[in-house]
Order: sequence, then C-alpha cells, then structure tokens
Amino acid sequence: IPDFKPGYHIVIEPYGGVYGIELRNGEHDVLGYIQIDEPDDDLGNCHGAWMISSSEVQPAGEGFGPLLYDIAIEYTGKAGLMADRWQVSSDALAVWDFYLKRRQSEFEFLQLDMAADTLATHSSRGPNPGEQITPQDTSDDCDSDAALNWSIQTGKSWDTHPLNYVARRRGGATPTLDRLKKLKLIRFEG
Repeated sequence: IPDFKPGYHIVIEPYGGVYGIELRNGEHDVLGYIQIDEPDDDLGNCHGAWMISSSEVQPAGEGFGPLLYDIAIEYTGKAGLMADRWQVSSDALAVWDFYLKRRQSEFEFLQLDMAADTLATHSSRGPNPGEQITPQDTSDDCDSDAALNWSIQTGKSWDTHPLNYVARRRGGATPTLDRLKKLKLIRFEG
C-alpha cells in the first residue's frame, strides 16, 4: 500500500450495477477512481467477470493506480475483473500487462475467448483476426474490440493480449482490503 497523506482514504460506493472505488483527499476531493460494472450478458459469458468501465488517477506515479486495481480485483471476489472491452488507455494497458507478466504469484488469470459474432464482424472489416480458442465452450466467450483492434494494428494475435484475461486473487485472498480496513483507510457506502 502506498503512503497515504493525511486525509487520504478509499471509498467504495454503489450506483446501481456500477461501483465506484475512489481515492479521496477529505470528503469530496477525488484524486483517483476505478468504476467497475457487474457482469453483463450482452458482452458474452466472460467467465462471469466484472469489468472496469472507467478509471483515472492523479497524481500518477505514486502507486495509487495499482492500489485501486488491487482493491477492485479483491472486491469482485471469485468472479474476477477484466478490462474495458471497447477502449483502454495506454496507461491502463501497461497495468494489465504488468499484472499478467509480473504478478502471477498473487493473481490467477483466466483466458477469455473472443465471441464468435465479434470475430465475424471484425473479419468483415479487415484482416481475419483468427479463430476462437474454445469454440465448444461459451463460458469464456467475451466481446473485446480493444484487443481485436490492437491485433489488427500490430499484426499480433489477440488471444495473448493482456486485455483478454480475467484477473482474480489466488485463493480468494483480500490482503489489500484487509490492510485498509485495519488501518481504517477504507469506507463502504450505500
């Protein structure tokens, strides 16, 4: 957990099927946030994962972005968390890439497969993006324009892209949430 300045704390607040995880300074000064959405069948089964739909952290470089990701992943429990399926910033992509390459001991990553209709739509607009990994298993099917667009732009395979995984804490552990609770630096609203 990065050093919290006096007044810094985390707030988790529901807004319907969307949850805001905010780093605040005082009651109303939001320094960073991650918005996560409950599973959405319109995207496919996606292993039942929650999705990040929006995020921003200021100031950058102080470790609060990864802290918010850790909290979000732990908060989603066994369902896990996946990146936005349509658009991901280069900063967010770097976080997902770092987690996938360097945090395997803490997190498990479930491979997502592209939904067949998404592959068909993309292949009609440009180079063939490839085939499904598990065509007989729909539990992992999930739309991902972000990964497919990256694949088309780079010529690399979408299936190994960091955005095509669901992250969840190994063993369902919640060390970040537990530590924040112990330090009284987190509040759950609503």
